[in-house]
Amino acid sequence: MPIGFAKSILAQDTTATGANSFVGWDGSNDHTFTRNAAVNHFIGFAPFNDEYGVMVSALDSGGSTADKIQYDVMRNNSGTLSITSQGNIIINDVGTSNYRALSKYGLVAPLQNGKVLYDGKDNQSNKYHIFSISGSTVSHTDATGTANRTMHNTPIFVSRTADSTGYNNIRTQKLGETIETSGNHFETTPTVSTESSSNGIYFYGDLHGVPGFVDNDTPFFLNDTFGTAQKLQPYKIDLGTAGSQTPTLFSGSPTNSQTMSQFDTANSTNFGSNSYELDIFATPPFNDVSFNDIAIFIRREGGGSSNKFVFDTYKAGDSSVERSNIVTVSNFSTGGDTSGTCCFVGATNDVFLFAGYDPGNTRIVVLKYVHSTNTLSEVLNFSENLPSSNEEVRLHRWGSSGAILTYGTTKMRLIQA
Repeated sequence: MPIGFAKSILAQDTTATGANSFVGWDGSNDHTFTRNAAVNHFIGFAPFNDEYGVMVSALDSGGSTADKIQYDVMRNNSGTLSITSQGNIIINDVGTSNYRALSKYGLVAPLQNGKVLYDGKDNQSNKYHIFSISGSTVSHTDATGTANRTMHNTPIFVSRTADSTGYNNIRTQKLGETIETSGNHFETTPTVSTESSSNGIYFYGDLHGVPGFVDNDTPFFLNDTFGTAQKLQPYKIDLGTAGSQTPTLFSGSPTNSQTMSQFDTANSTNFGSNSYELDIFATPPFNDVSFNDIAIFIRREGGGSSNKFVFDTYKAGDSSVERSNIVTVSNFSTGGDTSGTCCFVGATNDVFLFAGYDPGNTRIVVLKYVHSTNTLSEVLNFSENLPSSNEEVRLHRWGSSGAILTYGTTKMRLIQA
């Protein structure tokens, strides 16, 4: 790590948890929109700017008709969401396998040159696709080359600060690689692949928690130490070191078991036996290394049908892991929940949104976490009877201007301050 780099990255406005227009977000300024034709899955979204972006979706055309991966051009016109160009074909399948229509995988992310990338599991030798915009017109370059990043179910594809052709491709479980590219912005073989070899993530495999960064080469994650005195502690990996490695603690990391205990004994609530699994997603919750220096771990109470949530967080350089207040969500039972979705909203990393669906009660809930006050609250809770084939909600970050919540096969909600 270059001397002084950590201080410079943490001093930027994007990482300082301060003023953020979404701190007071209550949903009253949002705009809902219904697509006039159903899709099978909303895959991901990425913006060109505050006004235009691309939403990628999968469509089963039925019978022997080719399945499709397609895109819509989305517009935020002074707070009103619309589609200006719909159903543009990215991939036309051949045959009747429904592979395309069932696809939830891939990556949809903004690039540093102002374009948008779609890299999907499309059985085309891992070909990737690039979108460009001129005025309000979006063009698509078909399968321009072979993407050499590792394919993750939950990719956090982030630009490397002060590196105009560099990205980190991170998974939500202690694994990542650095991709140094040239003019094509994606095709060069990754320079290093790194994975930790111990300290398994809390209870499950790879779909839990959001990492933070100390600098370009140092993501960190909240891990469970297991053992008798089970604790959550922040562990770092070094993307500058190739191959498997044992993650390291921050210097002076606390060992206070009460602060980082899995169990909230003071409230007679057992969060230790459960966590909330993140769904497969294609839209990263943030897009630049310098944006986020906070690791977040989302938990729910165990022991059956509980509707209690709590967040554990660690900000790089802090002396302890923080625990939010416990939120009891109304008309919601996590005993029958489906996987969740999340993203930051606003120009800083102070406000983080989490959404989930309860099919038993047919409810969608959106929680807001504000790091500067360490508070978790329920903001949205509404009835939506999603089809059993698509009990999915997705949060897609839209730069600093907000996010899009997609759910089911037609519904979109523009989240704005």
